[in-house]
Amino acid sequence: VWIEENFDKQDLPEQLLAMLVLIRVRGKDVQKTQAGLLSKVIKDIDNFHSTCLFFSRALDFLLESGNTKNIQPILLKLSKLQDTRTGQWDKNHQRTASIVVSLLAVRDRYREYSDIVYPMIFKAVVYFRTFIREFESRYQQGHKFKASDVADAIWALQRFETELSFPVDEFIYSLGPSSTTWRPSFQVDEFTIRIRNIISANR
Repeated sequence: VWIEENFDKQDLPEQLLAMLVLIRVRGKDVQKTQAGLLSKVIKDIDNFHSTCLFFSRALDFLLESGNTKNIQPILLKLSKLQDTRTGQWDKNHQRTASIVVSLLAVRDRYREYSDIVYPMIFKAVVYFRTFIREFESRYQQGHKFKASDVADAIWALQRFETELSFPVDEFIYSLGPSSTTWRPSFQVDEFTIRIRNIISANR
């Protein structure tokens, strides 16, 4: 009740988060509000000021509501907003991990978007594995790390391994000796095909 009473007072990303909760709890009872929110999302997709937070939650909303028609433009926006050097979104561990998990869900349900989704997932996974390597090597030396950052990295890597049935370290090894960071010069199409073939061969 509190969510519904305060729904219209929130900004769009917060409304999307609230709607995810309502859909999961009440299902069809929120269809009217859900349709109105979908209209807002579609209008805001091309908004220059829309953020990674908006697109991340919009993607989750579309996945939860089963609306596939508008997923592709959101994926393309997320692709443009991803840092090509680090693989992060917004320099934010939690957001990056959350987006990776959502992209894995897209890849699982809608294979037609694989060519957009795979490169984003791969960049973020390389980033998280590099972060965990740094944590493993530097933690014993007294360097401090945020527990939430470590947890988010482990969460994303574990979901990658579970969803693709492919060990992260084997994935990283397949990139070659210079894969401690993402290499923007690497041809994404070639890279995607190569890794998809490796994943398929290990099933």
